[in-house]
Amino acid sequence: MKSYVCAIDLGTTAIKAALVDKHGRIIALTSHPSPRVSPGDGSFNPDAYFRRVCKTLRGLLAGMSGHAFRVEAVSISSQRSTTLLLDSRSRPVSPALSWQGIDCAAAANIFYCKFGTERFQKITGLPPSPIYSAAKIAHLATCPDRLSKAVRIVTLHDWILTCLGVPELLTDHSNASATGLYDIRRRVWSNDIINSLGLDAKMMPEIVPAGTPAGRVSAETAKQTGLPEGTPIITGAGDQQCAAMGAGGMEGDCILSSGTSAALMLPLSKRPSRSPRGFLLLAHAPHKQYMLEGFMSTFGSCVVWAAKSLKVRGAVGLEKLALISTPDSKIIFLPFLAGSGSPDHNPSARGIFAGLDLTASVSGLARAVFTGLACETNRIMDSLRKNVPVKRLIIVGGGAGSSLFPELVADLSGLSVIIPEKTETALLGAAALAWAGIHNKDIEAILRKNVYETSRNIIPSNDTRNIKALYSEYLKTLSALYPPSERKII
Repeated sequence: MKSYVCAIDLGTTAIKAALVDKHGRIIALTSHPSPRVSPGDGSFNPDAYFRRVCKTLRGLLAGMSGHAFRVEAVSISSQRSTTLLLDSRSRPVSPALSWQGIDCAAAANIFYCKFGTERFQKITGLPPSPIYSAAKIAHLATCPDRLSKAVRIVTLHDWILTCLGVPELLTDHSNASATGLYDIRRRVWSNDIINSLGLDAKMMPEIVPAGTPAGRVSAETAKQTGLPEGTPIITGAGDQQCAAMGAGGMEGDCILSSGTSAALMLPLSKRPSRSPRGFLLLAHAPHKQYMLEGFMSTFGSCVVWAAKSLKVRGAVGLEKLALISTPDSKIIFLPFLAGSGSPDHNPSARGIFAGLDLTASVSGLARAVFTGLACETNRIMDSLRKNVPVKRLIIVGGGAGSSLFPELVADLSGLSVIIPEKTETALLGAAALAWAGIHNKDIEAILRKNVYETSRNIIPSNDTRNIKALYSEYLKTLSALYPPSERKII
């Protein structure tokens, strides 16, 4: 009988589940949309979310009817920083709060200023932001009725584990490190931050390494999901950490995970002496390892906006239009349609086309969008490369489907660009944790056995003068509009 593990991806827009073999091959996959998140506070119904998880698992296993196989274990890749308040029975006392919620921004800023932004970043490795659990709690402190009912505070990952059958509230270091409540140097909950929010560290879940056996699927959950009762449950990790592992990313790699927004991740075997300003220093899923992470506020959303504005069909249509333009086009696009991300974190930054003249064409505008995204990707990588050497770039997500974007980034960075054959990297990372947990093996040993097939390997071209000249103009335009002295570098 064939053996697989079940990997679950607790996404913001979709919930996915897959059966994965010991070589990292996806045998079956299904997905369903995540429940709607309310704009503003980012709240959603956690019970509705778990029901959708159950529906996704039932669909996955129903699709395998007639096949003889064994589910060896289940593990999770989870959106990070999404926060739940629980009672003494681990039941939610209020809606879950998505990391996307921004209503907490004002209260969060007051907390960060009072606590000290430098002090906060020194402890957590994170630049102040409204996305963290700390920000949500700071906002809830202004509504004491809601916070007073809470006995425990957890992330979505932790609560879903209990729903599956884990008897105790547990989290892993990668999820804990994205809450804004975690001491990245000591790898424990920060009493200083938690107490400053009027809470006690006893309210937080126990932190264990990702890939730790945590419990078994309960009889009730087995009925709801179709998973066999008693299936081992293995602690998972944050979605970006899982994506980095699933892409085969090791130390020396930079992984670009691109979707609506984008993250650039650098796995590290040791904690750097200081966290670069404007970047997140997080715990990685492999035990006692770390990950530097940069962020682009808009990536795929720029492509969607441009395609709609230029009246072409999606990313494919926009790229076809862009390829009509000549490579020496001098139009510049700053891709800040929702502010800038790392390293500046300027919410006031706005997108702009520059360098237009009477020869400008619609195809030139389309090409400028891809070029602008490549320039901004390279600018963030340049900041990271000042602190950590990078040998190659791995692109997963929407950017991997483009032929133009990876070539532009390769030419700008001088790095080889790898496009993996496998696209569901977060699920593959969670699967590796499941295999590691049931075999009591180091995660990296599991990852080394996986089959990482490359779809494309792009090397820099011999003539990069045009793109590098355009990059120079890109930086000049950025500096003129947003002088370094005025950027909100935190």
